[in-house]
Amino acid sequence: MPSPPSPEPDRGPDAPGTITVLNANVGNGFAPDARLVQAVVASGADLVALEELNARQAATVSAALQDRYPHQATFGDSYEGKGLFSRWPLAGAVQLHLIAGRPDVRATLTLGQQEVTIILAHPRPPKVRREGIVFDRQSVRQVLGLGSLALASAPAIMMGDFNMSPRHPIYRRFLGAGLIDAVAARGDDIGMATFPIRFGDAWQRGMPVRRLRVPPVMRFDYIWHTPEFVTEHAWIGPDTGSDHLPVMARLRLLPIPGDPDEGEDQDIPART
Repeated sequence: MPSPPSPEPDRGPDAPGTITVLNANVGNGFAPDARLVQAVVASGADLVALEELNARQAATVSAALQDRYPHQATFGDSYEGKGLFSRWPLAGAVQLHLIAGRPDVRATLTLGQQEVTIILAHPRPPKVRREGIVFDRQSVRQVLGLGSLALASAPAIMMGDFNMSPRHPIYRRFLGAGLIDAVAARGDDIGMATFPIRFGDAWQRGMPVRRLRVPPVMRFDYIWHTPEFVTEHAWIGPDTGSDHLPVMARLRLLPIPGDPDEGEDQDIPART
């Protein structure tokens, strides 16, 4: 049985340039509205990224979180739906159409005196083929393109349900290119499986078991970042009621090399 979820560390005051992020797949309405809102609020995250956020739930969650997360961007519906909810200013949120029919999201977040690229991704699940369970060519191109975009747009944070485990070849290509998996960097990667925590739409002998909680056995959910960030800690977030557990990380943005203010406190705006 996997280890229990990693607890949130004692945070204390956040250092300048530090941001706490949460990523969660909410299962196209499978996570109950009230429980999802409660989990997000309880997380204390500064930036929340949600996948499979359908349009109905997006409207409900957006209204409920408006005071705490005034900077929001939601797109799409059903399994392609996505949302960003931030305490820091967001700008230029747009959909990325790297392949047809599966858009991702890109935005810019202001953290202190630096602009940070935010990418929210959710490629299609792999397919069962003769050679095993594999991504189709379009999805491979999409995922590799997202990794390249994150590196080219540094400093960047890239979150999402990537539908691949850390054993996937693309995972190794990301690491080799310089992307950092926050969970592996500062979390208990063995004890941080996120899926499936519930059966979802599975059925057994004609009886619905979709909300029966089970021990997760794999991790599809990621917080990646470029080397301009340092992962201070990573852990499992509050259970939203979905079939995925959220992942969370506290990231610290390094000063710009050669910045005359390097080593001094950055001008971080007060949280709204």
